Amino acid sequence: MPVGDLNAELTRGMYDDLRRLAYAYFRRARGCSLQPTELVNEACVQLLGKTRACWESPAHFKAVAARKLWQVLVDYLRRRNAKKRGGNRQRISLERSTVSWMDQTVEMMDLAEALDSLSAVSERARDVIILRCFGRLTSKEAADALTVSVSTVEKDYRFGLNWLNRHLAGYNA
Repeated sequence: MPVGDLNAELTRGMYDDLRRLAYAYFRRARGCSLQPTELVNEACVQLLGKTRACWESPAHFKAVAARKLWQVLVDYLRRRNAKKRGGNRQRISLERSTVSWMDQTVEMMDLAEALDSLSAVSERARDVIILRCFGRLTSKEAADALTVSVSTVEKDYRFGLNWLNRHLAGYNA
């Protein structure tokens, strides 16, 4: 399929795909005042507003969209927390935004900070976690999007999950 046709096809279905991803985020989240439609609208503006994107494949589109949705959500939470604290970053829980992570409930900002810390150790592992857990990509789709092998994605996924679980256990101790 020519790239132009693929871009047109993906752009047409983009909003529905983004809404499915956003609703998947919010099924696991509690206490976040941002609505899935607001999240999708902001992500669409950012994805399409600056340039006409060239999606290489459906997996590439899903990967970019998953990262963008996560980025918009975390940026929103950081702005909200900064406003509530008068611009000072303090760990005072007024309106908790939590997410179900594996078998525990963690604050979304703790998860975002843990993913940032994981990025310092392995940026690819962080990307794999975002794509697999939040973007709902399969190992094969994530491998295609990251241009690595499926076994590399699976290795990074196991490493990232173990690292995050250890890191997040410190927040809940």
